[in-house]
Amino acid sequence: INILPLVETVDDLRNSTDVMESLFNNKAYKQNLVCNKNIQKIMIGYSDSNKDGGLITSNFELYNSQIRLKNLCEKYGFEMIIFHGRGGSISRGGGPVNQSILAQPDGTIKGKIKLTEQGEMISSKYLIEGKAIRSLELIISAVIKATLSSEKNNSINKQKKHQELFSEISEKALIKYRELIDTENFIEYFRTATPIDIIEKLEIGSRPASRKKSQDISSLRAIPWVFSWTQNRQTISGWYGFGTAIDKAVKEGLTNWKELNYMFKNWEFFKALVSNLEMVLTKTDMIIGSEYSKLCSDKKTGEKINTLISNEYQLSKECVLKITGEKNLLDHNTSLQRSLSLRNPYIDPISFIQLKLIREYRAASGAKQNKILSVLRSTVNGIAAGIRNTG
Repeated sequence: INILPLVETVDDLRNSTDVMESLFNNKAYKQNLVCNKNIQKIMIGYSDSNKDGGLITSNFELYNSQIRLKNLCEKYGFEMIIFHGRGGSISRGGGPVNQSILAQPDGTIKGKIKLTEQGEMISSKYLIEGKAIRSLELIISAVIKATLSSEKNNSINKQKKHQELFSEISEKALIKYRELIDTENFIEYFRTATPIDIIEKLEIGSRPASRKKSQDISSLRAIPWVFSWTQNRQTISGWYGFGTAIDKAVKEGLTNWKELNYMFKNWEFFKALVSNLEMVLTKTDMIIGSEYSKLCSDKKTGEKINTLISNEYQLSKECVLKITGEKNLLDHNTSLQRSLSLRNPYIDPISFIQLKLIREYRAASGAKQNKILSVLRSTVNGIAAGIRNTG
């Protein structure tokens, strides 16, 4: 039996080498690896690390963990194959797969990679033969390129200076993200200003929305967490904390905009992160999000948390534009920019219909509530189809 460890939360990623080293020193486990041709597959998860620490810290911890695991496997003479547990949304490791593969640390892809495809993405990528071939070409070409790049550079420390700087940025982003999550009455805001109560009743997933009966965020699975913030158009799981982290790093003299622009152009990890974040910021709509914040039962809590999110959104947007040198988000990708701008006029009315129905649903009971719920499910599907993201 091929034993495949999974590391996912921020703490798990940081402790991954200690866990693996204890396994490598276990005689029975070592014997099992020998029977499996000395190949160690390790799955890294994007979902809970995002919910735990936000997009920026999640991505950086995943990046660092792979480097440490690679060095450890080489030390013990095992071949490492990373299994990327990617979701469909940016918040859970989604996005352009070609760019994602190229953004992995040097030396961690040696002709082999394993990854998941989210159910919602399978039909769009593989339903039609031509698209399926194209999708596989993008994956294979990226694996080949990443492998050759590793062989050529023969070092995963090529971007060491950038990594040291980003370690500071990541820590600042984590602090900002946790400040929001730990804000007084944040759980109440989440439970009322997003349609989480509707999503929990959709019955479209393979597992329950929460691991145990609790209102606590730690018990909630990552998919409904991301899905809820996507539905209310604030999408904090895809960008929150970036603006403050970058702004503080510049103001404290740790870096400057010229260096950040250079990193964006020359470090695949940072390039992929900023590009994905830019797309999520474009899909985010703070005007619609502010309307959802009014669903919060406590008006002051709704206004306070919505202001925190709005301010961070504006700062993150400004920082992205300074890093990329663009005037508007996605100026470098006009086809995607145009596509998103064309979709919004169709999505916005559905959001307002959903807002009205949520108020009615929460005020109703019994048969009337069930009747409203069936229509609310359609609004959830409509918004998800328009934004092209669920959880």
